Amino acid sequence: MERGKSDRYLILTIAIIIINTLIYSVIDYLKYSSYGASVFDLGLAAQTLYNVTHVGINASNLVINKLIYIPLGLIYYLYPVPVALQYIQAFIISLGSLPIYLISRELTGKRGVSLAFAILWIIYYPLGGVFWFDFHFMSFFPTLFLFGVYFYLRGKTSYSLLFLILASITDFLSPVIVAFFAIYVMNRDFSLHGTDPYRNRLSMPVLVITLAIFLLIVYYYGPSYFLSYLNRQILTYNPSGSPVEATIPYKIGYFLYLMLPLFFLSLAGIEFLLTMIPYIALALVNSYYPYVNTMLYQYPSLTSASIFVAAIIGVSRLMKGKKIRISYRNVKKIAVALIAFNVFLAAFLSPVGNLFTESHEGNVIATYVAGLGENYNSRSYMAYNPNLSYLNSAPHYVPPGSSLLIQDNMPQMVQNYNWTLPFEYNYSTPSRYVAIDTYSADFTHFYLGKNSSRNMMYMANGFLLNSTYSIIDQFGGIIYMEMGNHPVSAFSGIRISMVSGKAAQISEKINGTILAPGNYSISMAPNSSISEDSLNVSLSVFTNPYGISEHLNLTFHRSGKVFISYFSFKEFTEISTFSPSITGKISLIIVQNSSM
Repeated sequence: MERGKSDRYLILTIAIIIINTLIYSVIDYLKYSSYGASVFDLGLAAQTLYNVTHVGINASNLVINKLIYIPLGLIYYLYPVPVALQYIQAFIISLGSLPIYLISRELTGKRGVSLAFAILWIIYYPLGGVFWFDFHFMSFFPTLFLFGVYFYLRGKTSYSLLFLILASITDFLSPVIVAFFAIYVMNRDFSLHGTDPYRNRLSMPVLVITLAIFLLIVYYYGPSYFLSYLNRQILTYNPSGSPVEATIPYKIGYFLYLMLPLFFLSLAGIEFLLTMIPYIALALVNSYYPYVNTMLYQYPSLTSASIFVAAIIGVSRLMKGKKIRISYRNVKKIAVALIAFNVFLAAFLSPVGNLFTESHEGNVIATYVAGLGENYNSRSYMAYNPNLSYLNSAPHYVPPGSSLLIQDNMPQMVQNYNWTLPFEYNYSTPSRYVAIDTYSADFTHFYLGKNSSRNMMYMANGFLLNSTYSIIDQFGGIIYMEMGNHPVSAFSGIRISMVSGKAAQISEKINGTILAPGNYSISMAPNSSISEDSLNVSLSVFTNPYGISEHLNLTFHRSGKVFISYFSFKEFTEISTFSPSITGKISLIIVQNSSM
């Protein structure tokens, strides 16, 4: 190791950690305040941690597959606001750069190379999904595991054991991964020290403790929990309404995509990839698409640490090899190339980069480099609508403690209410209140469950048609409903005023527009001269986004240079296509004349 000077690279690593934490904390705040976060991640975690100090821990409510929540619950007590968990997560993931730097410094002896690996950890695009996807306890795994590896390399067994135990209680699979690390330690010690494989007294305690944790989880939840983990039920948004299953070639490709940003250097330290065997096995036996998605989800938490440590081992081996040796000068060139390549990837494939490069090109790059043709659409999740502040006034309309049907984008409401989501809604024990955000994709998207496929639009329309609920207040597309008959407030806040362009362009612009129940007029102004006094136009709409579209055949009558038609909806309705048979450009205005 380089000696004789202060480690300014370590100081730079700490500075990078702080800067990255601040950047993602700002993103988290904007996403949270714009109601772009999720109940089924941030909300559930917040409620779990809130219950630690406000409800208590007992055998019936123990979350034994994520015991890390108990100490976190004590921290959460200091500032029990869901977005605080995202700040903590941003710091913990960023902190992974520190053990990465220390491990590299220990193995390569070069601080410059170590700083490069620390930077690569921060900009490694698969970790972008872990930063982005709200909050997950497994996001703590890589940093805790990396500290355990570092202290093992330093011969500090007690510290290593502590961090490995903490890593083992972050997720159901984490103790298995740590157990495979113990097997790696056994093999390494045997190769270094001959017939004394237990020389550092770490392997056997880790194996015993991780086995105990795993068996305790299976015993507590029952064998069915373990079996369900091997055949995960698909519960993800799907634009077509049908599940997407990952094929075997795609699953194999996933792990190659994970190693590509490090130029497959992990293969030069392939023995450490032993620790990835549990996750590889899980991915191969499942058809659960998020398990093998390089972006958008939290699962790279369980593989990124192994890939980085293996790459560091590989670089160290190449620098010190007898048959094949790469000079330090060439290693620095490789490090520069790695950083440049990963900056390019992060510019298009990370939540931060996507803020500036949100474009079709980003999806094309994702297809070829990340194995999927989708991206974060960061700006849309962080776009603040002033009407959303009306959701912050929920306690004014819904007494705390009441039963409340909410959308998946409302984690702010989980701690104060007895809440449920549309796909879990039980008609035999209905919620008294309903909170609706028509601006959110969660208003129209299904959350695909085992027994039902419902969204809030579907639920709200049913309530309106059978008169079980009525509107108690609304403003600009934010709606509160209560069971029973109440004075009804008028719907307002349609999302479209005027668009212009050719027919296909207009249809693309208004596709997905939600219209509230009410009476509407639609005005169409063609740029070209038309001799007819009336025009027939087809308007396709959905009252159930994945149901059968309804085609409205509208007759437009001339009023000067403008053609006007009228229509009414008794339900929330999504525009699908608008197809006027007119050449040239037209201007279109939709106005709500009155509520239903």
